Amino acid sequence: LEAMQKLQAQAHNEMLKQAQQVVDSQANALFNASASPVVGNTKGNVTLVEFFDYQCPYCKRVAPSINQLAKDNANLRIVYKELPIFGESSYFAAQAALAANMQNKYLPFHNALMEAKPPFTPVQILDIAKSAGLDVNKLQADMKSKTVMEELKSNIALANQLQLAGTPAFIVANVAINGHQVAKPAKSVFIPGAMSADNLQQSIKQVQ
Repeated sequence: LEAMQKLQAQAHNEMLKQAQQVVDSQANALFNASASPVVGNTKGNVTLVEFFDYQCPYCKRVAPSINQLAKDNANLRIVYKELPIFGESSYFAAQAALAANMQNKYLPFHNALMEAKPPFTPVQILDIAKSAGLDVNKLQADMKSKTVMEELKSNIALANQLQLAGTPAFIVANVAINGHQVAKPAKSVFIPGAMSADNLQQSIKQVQ
């Protein structure tokens, strides 16, 4: 048992080490991709990246805490990385959310999807979009745009590089945003799974 625990610890440490290399080398894609929705203080010096799926129960559970963290931390940027891993409905929801961002109504739609009970249908997702005040015809057109499709492709590639086994997953980093370029984070914490609001808050303080 002790030998097995040591092997598991070594594997975990190796995963964290590799993830840190990805965070450093892919800083621009992780923290400053033009199509990634950003909420909170867009000029804040601490960034919280969340990979999530709208049908993931753990993501839904942590969603109110993420919103509260934005209120409690005046210097916090939150970057949402859509990672649809629960099938076609999740992919449709992710496309719709990124299209909503193009109408500057990402957060209301995001929160409404997080509050909705899965499994989703396309009709349900579009109804939620309409209720959130979105132009549904424009939304459906933008869902198929190159911007949306490239963002999802990038998110999936980043998740694979980070070896994410599921959602949610978080990166908390002290990173300077300078135009379109991002330097290697001064400090960062990779969290490959669900995390309590208190622990996320501790990670924010840790990297400040």
